[in-house]
Amino acid sequence: MLRILLTLLILVPALSHATSVKVSEAYGYDATDATNFLRQALGPNSTADTVIIDNVGEWFSERIFVNRDDVTILLEPGTIVTGLAGAFEDTNFKFFNIRGRSNVHFIGYGATIRMVPGVSFSEGDPGGFRHLLNFGGCTNISVIGLELRDSGGDGIQVSKNFQDGGKDFCENVVIRDCFLDNNYRQGISITGGKNVLIENCEVTNTEGALPSSGIDFEPSFPEEVIQNCVVRNCRITDNAGRGIQNGFGKSDATTPPIKVLIEDTYIARNGTSNSRVKAGGITLNVGNNGVTGNVTVRNVLIEDQPYDGLFLKSAPASVTVDLENVILRNVANHPDTLNTASVGDTVFRIARPIQIEANFRNPTLPFGGVTFTNVVVEQDQDIQYLVATGNNQPDRTLQDVTGNITVISPFTPTEIFSEGGNVDNVGIVTTALTNWPSAEVSITALDEIIAESPADSGAFEISLSNALSVPAPVLYDVTGSATNRIDYNYAPGLVVVPAGATDRNYFVKARRDNEVEESEDITFNLNANTPFQISPPVVGRAEAATISIGATSLPVAWGEVVIGRNRDCRSGFVRWETTAETDVRSFQVEYRVAGSSEWRSINQEVPAGVFTYGQTIDRKLLVPGTVFRVKQYDWDGRVNTSPLATVLDHGCPPQDLKLGIYPQPARGGFHLVRVQESPAILRILDFTGREVHRSAVRGVSAYVNINLPAGTYLITVSDGSPVSRLVVH
Repeated sequence: MLRILLTLLILVPALSHATSVKVSEAYGYDATDATNFLRQALGPNSTADTVIIDNVGEWFSERIFVNRDDVTILLEPGTIVTGLAGAFEDTNFKFFNIRGRSNVHFIGYGATIRMVPGVSFSEGDPGGFRHLLNFGGCTNISVIGLELRDSGGDGIQVSKNFQDGGKDFCENVVIRDCFLDNNYRQGISITGGKNVLIENCEVTNTEGALPSSGIDFEPSFPEEVIQNCVVRNCRITDNAGRGIQNGFGKSDATTPPIKVLIEDTYIARNGTSNSRVKAGGITLNVGNNGVTGNVTVRNVLIEDQPYDGLFLKSAPASVTVDLENVILRNVANHPDTLNTASVGDTVFRIARPIQIEANFRNPTLPFGGVTFTNVVVEQDQDIQYLVATGNNQPDRTLQDVTGNITVISPFTPTEIFSEGGNVDNVGIVTTALTNWPSAEVSITALDEIIAESPADSGAFEISLSNALSVPAPVLYDVTGSATNRIDYNYAPGLVVVPAGATDRNYFVKARRDNEVEESEDITFNLNANTPFQISPPVVGRAEAATISIGATSLPVAWGEVVIGRNRDCRSGFVRWETTAETDVRSFQVEYRVAGSSEWRSINQEVPAGVFTYGQTIDRKLLVPGTVFRVKQYDWDGRVNTSPLATVLDHGCPPQDLKLGIYPQPARGGFHLVRVQESPAILRILDFTGREVHRSAVRGVSAYVNINLPAGTYLITVSDGSPVSRLVVH
């Protein structure tokens, strides 16, 4: 019982003092250089649970260090945070630095964090480490809804904390609904991550420093782990290097087993630089240091790749690869691939749809370890669809390469398994087709209307007229008045119907944005590049389908907020009314004394649902200039606040009011509220009667900025107010 009571004593005060601040209001804004304001808002002295970078203009800033835990950094729609001119000439300067922190969350639907090449740093500079968001050794972090572009390094890096004693990886990471464009080195780098989810993101146009990949899982040290990392429902296109890179050359036998899953993702046109001949759609390099693990690729389409579709330096005794319902269309199609190499009497092209290659640094390690399940290669060139090469080491053994591959081509499919013919458990069942199997594809909206509040989900059903022996890639374009990624979770334009199935659903979830809006439409249009006959618009089948997000009003329609005093003048009250409530969990009264920008909460939250509310307040707060508001909490964590109400006249005799000291207990400075406005002398005495502080106070409220040791103190003011007590923790 004692343990339970202690837990309550710790948790309840934390809940009752939740706060949020807008940076421009609480700290300030400068249209030319806002660095100091952002640093204060995100520094160790900031205590607000939510820091709002508000849309008051573009925020130009030098690098920022988030030196605190337990904070949500919310960028309002339309907000742009830009690297200040000349502030990132040092190639290792990151924009937002978060090292060794816990529970740090960036949310910014419709907002942008960026640098300006040639302004924030010298254009053409060979550096590649000026990342926008740099997380090192953090726990419980998320980046949601942001556009991250034009960096001099990575859009996001997740790694170890290089400070002494820092954690070797980040843990519990969510990157969702983000758009990463035109970054210099990588879109997203995960060099050390455990339980990482990259979901509903688009990564495009990465180019500059090597390797210029869309997403890169690549530890720099053996102690950096890649465990339970998932890429889901993403679109990875037009990056100069690889689409998704898995590089484990720095890992070794001491590294925990690698685990990566890539699923339901569209990968196209990566490897646009002529210098990256082996820049594939998905690549893997295990190195030769004893690392183990698995990479699984499932329900993925790789198409229009100028070079390899899959480039795998895998090994059965190291990191293996499982490919399930993977389609490669029109890959290895760049003119450079006409360059040829020879294996015995056989000539093959340098790039091919699937390449399995031995690591030349370890001449004894068998290579392979790849399982193909319902993999399709569609090609219109007379090239090998698969080459497994010992990398000019003919005695290398190809081991454990099994499964089934369907090749759709006007040419007879060919492959090469190991130059020297050294194979162990190698067997691919190849099916040759000249065209895709016949089927009609259609789309249906299973839900015609979904709600924004509470956030509701709907489903599009993609249907085939008959089951196929191969996975079916169905492409769609997204139109409608609702904005993809902003008004609902990002839709990447692809659904893969697995082999043997006839339908699959794609779910869209409306995102609540606390704006009054008319209804908005989400329309999925089947794309003509889908390799099946698109069903004509007949009853029950269609080439397009629409889900509407219903019109929304604010979650609370506020009535009157009234402040008054009770008849005995010993207490006051705040009363408020609502005329409508949607998805509301509770309310809480907050106040701000004159001259302060800090909001403080009163008492506990009040459950919603009765439309008329009231709370008793301390009469000491009924001082002219004090401002009250009511904060509303939704079930999904969003907040809304009432119009402000100001105390004009407390109506009580002055002699009936004592000194007001808030908060009690204090943890540093405190607010002093008194009746008299005339100047007076404030004295603070410890319990031995020794004076520890003296200062002048003016007006009815003042903030006393002082750090006192923990203990109990006496407060006296020379205006005749009674002696009061201050407790410091």
